[in-house]
Amino acid sequence: MILFILGFAIIGSLIKGGRDSESILGFSQCSSWYWAFVAIFFISLLILCFVAELLAIHKVNRKIEQGYNFDDHDIKWNIKNTSLLSAFTIIAGITASLLGLGGGLVMNPIMLNIGYRPEVSTASSSFLVLMASIIAVLQFSLAGEVILAYGLWLFFTSVLGSMLGTFFILKTAKRYKRVSIVVLILSVILFMCIIAIPTYGIIDMATGGDTQYGFSGFC
Repeated sequence: MILFILGFAIIGSLIKGGRDSESILGFSQCSSWYWAFVAIFFISLLILCFVAELLAIHKVNRKIEQGYNFDDHDIKWNIKNTSLLSAFTIIAGITASLLGLGGGLVMNPIMLNIGYRPEVSTASSSFLVLMASIIAVLQFSLAGEVILAYGLWLFFTSVLGSMLGTFFILKTAKRYKRVSIVVLILSVILFMCIIAIPTYGIIDMATGGDTQYGFSGFC
């Protein structure tokens, strides 16, 4: 199911194209064919999302019928919490694409609020970011916008940082027997982002940097 959705999203993105990458079917940006495909693609993704919600709810109902002993942190999916999670996932995607914020920064607190274990929410949001990054890398690669040397450098440093961070969290949680350390670290990271992002923007604008702020025309 996950691989199917990923493949569907990749193919759809390639067909749609973008400002810096041509559609593999030759759709012109903002043409009638372009908007027709965007509408069909968006509706198809909503249908897949709805099917995934029904599967999650059906799985929980089957467990209840069989007398499954739920853990305190097991999520009992229903229409309300699946719809809430889907809505915030869409918001996370929009935020990530418009503002450059990682989807994990938005989804992690939401999943914690729903009742996910901290370690599960961290792993789930990381997987979400991985799927989105695969699609983005493919699109930018086809558009010739990827600098391979920079990409490899950031890839290996990110992997190293992830490994060190995971090792530190697991070691600390095991030592103190508290997974709340994950929530604390997440809170610190979110606070640092809240401070760092506007601070960088203010400094860049004050020094006359090359970064362009604001929204440009879609087409």
